[in-house]
Amino acid sequence: GVGGGGSAGAATGGPLRAWVCGLLVWVVANRASAHGRFAATYQIIQHPADADVLAFNTTFGIVFTQDGGATYHWVCRTALNIAATEDPPAFLTPEGTFLAATFRGLQRGPTSGCEWNYPVPELERVVVIDGIFAPDDAGRFYALTSSGGVTNFVTVTDDDGVSWTPTSEPIEPILFESILIAPSNPDRIYLSGVYPATADTERETFVHRSDDDGATWERFPFERNEEGFSLELLAVDPADEDRLWVREVHDRFRDDFFDRVLRSDDGGETWTPILTVHTVTGLVFGPDGTYYLSARNPGLPVRDFGLGRKRPGGELEHVNTTLSLACLARRDGELWGCTSTFAEGFAIGRSADDGVTFERVFDYDELTGPVEGDGSSTVPGDCEISNADIDRDLMLSDAGPDAASPDGGTGSGGGAGCGCTAPGSTSSSWPMGIVGLLWMRRARRQTARR
Repeated sequence: GVGGGGSAGAATGGPLRAWVCGLLVWVVANRASAHGRFAATYQIIQHPADADVLAFNTTFGIVFTQDGGATYHWVCRTALNIAATEDPPAFLTPEGTFLAATFRGLQRGPTSGCEWNYPVPELERVVVIDGIFAPDDAGRFYALTSSGGVTNFVTVTDDDGVSWTPTSEPIEPILFESILIAPSNPDRIYLSGVYPATADTERETFVHRSDDDGATWERFPFERNEEGFSLELLAVDPADEDRLWVREVHDRFRDDFFDRVLRSDDGGETWTPILTVHTVTGLVFGPDGTYYLSARNPGLPVRDFGLGRKRPGGELEHVNTTLSLACLARRDGELWGCTSTFAEGFAIGRSADDGVTFERVFDYDELTGPVEGDGSSTVPGDCEISNADIDRDLMLSDAGPDAASPDGGTGSGGGAGCGCTAPGSTSSSWPMGIVGLLWMRRARRQTARR
């Protein structure tokens, strides 16, 4: 909590808070139309070539537009077979295909969101933890598996996710976390993760490096501090394949955790600490070598570090300390970020002044509803219950089928055999919004990816 309760207050207040939260979670779990986590956005998914196609990854599914933001559809997590407490990354190929890296395998679906499948048996019922496009070929995509006690591998597709080929023999049974490719050398691939503790060994974090497009790997141990939990790659310098940044992720079951940001100038062999801050959420480069770092406090209030900027040869400086970003990206020469709809009034914002101010791009009141099939798709039926819940939680019940969104959306639209239907709920439920927010905070601590 925030404020001076002292140890005595903690001794009496802690069990009471735990009991209240437990009761709220039980109520949520036992509602006839079960609510998931409260709505939040954690990834901006850009199309490699088509500016009119854009998607956002949220705690209730994937939101996307095919018409430059005139209308926004969404696909629920049930249709994607995604667990409530995971935040899987998703990607858009040049052909307009979604690839989602989930705990239950790699999902593939069209931009319309109508149909989803597992393209190959090797990527079904395995944890696909991350993915990345080749920097010199947007049609080449790498996926990284991380299934614990079994062997893992990096696999690549050159045909829009239809077929996949491992880059090497399976890698030892460890827990991978992330994958990056050096923009200046597409054959240089980095992996990060952890060896879990055993009866005879302690938990060990590491970086794997390949200089031959994943055919062979060299492992470099990472000296974690006492509370280090895992290691996530943040960025590789666009002009230097040996310079990369990571965040040391800390135990999310502790309320006083901090992330460490570190930089390596020798390809992951040694590290220099840069910053210690609550939950780092992104690091992106500008064209002149300037990089931007976003971080946030996962508790309430959410304000913490905000947005930092480091120009070439300069020091890391605060640019915006009042904005809490859950993700960071560059698009059309601007900074884009996942914001808080309750704190900032919108879910996605963009900045044309180097991060000093952000303006609204998207908020949830622009949703026209889930995809609607042409009779052959099961997605609309899978999402029907979720749609009613999201409508209530976001207090969108006043938006009828013909209500226009702030930027002109009308509840129609769609494509490729799929359309979109507006939310059908007719009653608001602000108390459940509060319950959902509390449940979300609990669920985020259980998210295995983070």
